[in-house]
Amino acid sequence: MCHSGQRSHRPVDRTTLHCSRRRGYRHVVYVSHPWPEHRCRHRCRPTSAQHSSSLSYMLASTNDVKDMAQRTRSTAAETTQGGTIVGNTEGCEQDLDERALSPSVLALLSPSQFQNQDRIDRLRNALETEFPEASKAYTDAYLNAVLSAPDKKHPKRRRTFVYARDKLLKALRFLKEYTEPSQADEDATELLKCGSLYWYGYDQESRPILWVNPTRKNWKDMDVEAEARMHVYMLEYGIRLMPPGVTSFTVVANCVGLGYSHVNTSLATKLLAILTTGYPDRLGDLYAGPVNIALRSIYSMLCPLMPARLTSKITLMARPAETLVESVLRGGDDDEKKMLLPTFFSGPLEHGVLDKNAEFSWEKMDQANKVEKAAVIRELLVPESSGADVSPHAQAK
Repeated sequence: MCHSGQRSHRPVDRTTLHCSRRRGYRHVVYVSHPWPEHRCRHRCRPTSAQHSSSLSYMLASTNDVKDMAQRTRSTAAETTQGGTIVGNTEGCEQDLDERALSPSVLALLSPSQFQNQDRIDRLRNALETEFPEASKAYTDAYLNAVLSAPDKKHPKRRRTFVYARDKLLKALRFLKEYTEPSQADEDATELLKCGSLYWYGYDQESRPILWVNPTRKNWKDMDVEAEARMHVYMLEYGIRLMPPGVTSFTVVANCVGLGYSHVNTSLATKLLAILTTGYPDRLGDLYAGPVNIALRSIYSMLCPLMPARLTSKITLMARPAETLVESVLRGGDDDEKKMLLPTFFSGPLEHGVLDKNAEFSWEKMDQANKVEKAAVIRELLVPESSGADVSPHAQAK
């Protein structure tokens, strides 16, 4: 039992961690009942450094590694064998087992996923009661992220189970009208030809990046409903690009030449509803710039309609190149990152999503992202001691 007098469960194996709140107290963690389900009355829990050193010990003593590998199967085009990406890039299944899980992957997957597995299973069962397809729509990592997010009224506490359940049920009901069989594929392909929206590459946290060029749209003859369906179609594709353990994406908006003629209030309101209601907790960060009067006006108009957590994720860039190099682009040193700046931000890199007719090509985007995703997964799965060059952009070249 811990020093606070709490009677513990039948031990299978255990490790002792010092209490992070009370000096002199220790918290005995039994591997069969990982914290925080088992903790003393002082809510003793390890600090991040203590947890980092003990996580491998706890996982090695249980069968959770195999179960976690099964739960974190992700949509990808490659499988890993001997540190090399092999397999058919046409597929969409990523087969992971315990041999493929390096310390990098264990660090990437939130440690709280192991604590919250019971709540995750309960949440999944609750969603599947009304939406059987929820098992395919949401990974355990995403359900854990929704459950672990801070409560809106009490930011120091995590969300209640009921709140998280109702939030995701609302999202599934909201998206049902957008995912019904329709001409969504054809409409999206037509609207994407201008190149105003596409996925390319990953940021420093292994999140896929959605690049937005609003000035390329035809704002005069815009079908707001078709635009909304196209955005849902693209977001669904972006979710499939996420590596194991990643649950959010990054948006980078090119606002060069943005003016009031590039604003549609109805579309902005509908996209905000899609992002907040249909895809809660999916946006990791949003970067928009360079800042001008029109951008500030749009932000001021939409800011009161946004939740506080969403506004905290938005960055208006005065100097886009510097901000992207510092916070977004994935690579080695700053000089290497500068080579990854796109041409519309005064960089040398052409994203290469346009065909010979200067129109957006879904095939080119899809192929480029398969290469990028394969390299990111390889970087996560290759042991850190190998010293191999696993930069996704190096692989893309």
